[in-house]
Amino acid sequence: MITVAELCVAVSNGTFSTAIGHVSRRLGFSPSRAARSFLAIGLVGASCLLASMFPSAALAQSDTPQEDLYVTNSQVLSIVESGGTLYVGGRFTYVGPRTGFGVPIDATTGKAPATIANVNGRVRAAVSDGAGGWFIGGDFTSVGGVTCNRIAHIDATNSVTAWNPNANNTVHTLALSGGSLYVGGDFTNIGGSGRNRIAAVDATTGAASAWNPNANNDVRTLAVDGTTIYAGGDFTNIGGSGRNRIAAIDATTGNATGWNPNATGVVRSLVVNGTTIYVGGSFTNIGGSARNRIAAIDAASGNATAWNPDANNTVRAIAFGGGTVYAGGDFTMIGGQSRGRIAALNTTTGSATSWDPDAQGGATSVNVVSSPFINALAVDGSTIYAGGSFSTIGGASRNRVAAIDATTGLATTWDPNAGNEVLALAPSGGTVFVG
Repeated sequence: MITVAELCVAVSNGTFSTAIGHVSRRLGFSPSRAARSFLAIGLVGASCLLASMFPSAALAQSDTPQEDLYVTNSQVLSIVESGGTLYVGGRFTYVGPRTGFGVPIDATTGKAPATIANVNGRVRAAVSDGAGGWFIGGDFTSVGGVTCNRIAHIDATNSVTAWNPNANNTVHTLALSGGSLYVGGDFTNIGGSGRNRIAAVDATTGAASAWNPNANNDVRTLAVDGTTIYAGGDFTNIGGSGRNRIAAIDATTGNATGWNPNATGVVRSLVVNGTTIYVGGSFTNIGGSARNRIAAIDAASGNATAWNPDANNTVRAIAFGGGTVYAGGDFTMIGGQSRGRIAALNTTTGSATSWDPDAQGGATSVNVVSSPFINALAVDGSTIYAGGSFSTIGGASRNRVAAIDATTGLATTWDPNAGNEVLALAPSGGTVFVG
């Protein structure tokens, strides 16, 4: 048994990590970093409150936190109870209800629904199912209290369904085409079959199809264009052929086509627009030409076009809309202009337009202050959704997720205030799924 006095001494001394580590060892489990703030309030706060009432009381051994307690988005350093109120201090910028790692957000109000299928780990990819629900992928192992390893389906009522391909490692990317959901990641088994890092699973049954390109390293991005599946990542062999980090796969045979841009670094984002494939990542040469981290590749030849925005750091996300290419990442220079991690690029010249939301102020998380970056972009009409690690964008305070006006570059009033880094965005109808 753990006495509440032991716990409260650790907290009063400001040694949060020691306190949580002490609790973890004594209870026999190890909480994740994301769970620490929850444990701080759920265990430490409750214990200190009990200590003031029952000094000789002991905390029963349990690894189930109280689900309705509020949480913080970063480190809690001290908790004091006075007059029926619990005062909490630390490095956090948010205290509120626990939503989990993937939430459908109202595109007008910026609010989460009353009922959520709580996801217990990172959501790295999300795609609309076309019926008001979502397919999601990431590092999680449970959705809505149901075991769902790294891939799941949430229906229009925000409930997890029985669909369960059960990936044995991280899912990085999803692309839906007809009745097939194409999946990329680090896994070696999914949908009941051995599949190395890329697979097609039935959108109804969750079973893997016979399609099996068999990538030898991570697949980080997928895009579908008719009977061709474009893949990008860390791999050097896929579809039975040597292909450095980018390839086109036949949707029927699973074999790589002759298209071979041969990227020198990781490919993180692919967007198809007609006969052009826009590519972002950390490469410095692709399609037979020097191209720094962003390029346009001809869909027929695999050669780089003359389009050359020349980013000075990694491009993590690309989106296309309204005749404009939007890019997000770690860069501070792109298209010949100074741009803070997000930019709009002319499709003819590759030059940055005047649109300049300028993402700044990296997020603070458990003693670490990150540099600002954009992880995810999505275009929905005249709105550009951006997610990542930032605290200001479009001239307004916005924590890690924002909606930007496609004309002015200013943030709209939409403000979901994400408690940690945003990895995935998927708008559909009047909702935006945020992971």
